[in-house]
Amino acid sequence: MSSLAQVLPERYGYVVLAVAGGSLVNIYHIVQVAKARKQYSVKAPLTYSEDEPAFNRIMRAHLNYLENYPFFACTMLLGGLQYPRVSTSAGVMWLVGRIWYAKAYAEDSSKRGPGFMISSLAQLLMLGNTIGFGLRHAGVIAACRARFSR
Repeated sequence: MSSLAQVLPERYGYVVLAVAGGSLVNIYHIVQVAKARKQYSVKAPLTYSEDEPAFNRIMRAHLNYLENYPFFACTMLLGGLQYPRVSTSAGVMWLVGRIWYAKAYAEDSSKRGPGFMISSLAQLLMLGNTIGFGLRHAGVIAACRARFSR
């Protein structure tokens, strides 16, 4: 019987660390929302304030992060099985983009574009890695090679 370390690709630990970094970014968001709740007197479980747009921007950045985190984690862990270095690089790029997005959104929602673009490009790269992994393990790539190499 093989151990997990024998089955996983070399450098896969970096993929796992990048996903763990995503949890740390979530903790950053939680702290920002907690601070904003105190600063703007918005009591839980409210997620919106009629009077405090600054609170709403901070909360919306956190909710947007939570909407995107499952995509990040799944594509990192799956695509990283075939492309651990590229996936890790894209994952770090995504995390930087998400932090940039959150900081800019908290300041002024019109400034969130660069962070959004960085994280979106990283998401596309991670999705491509995952699709490549799926095509390879479904036998599609080998079938195409066999068909077109005749």
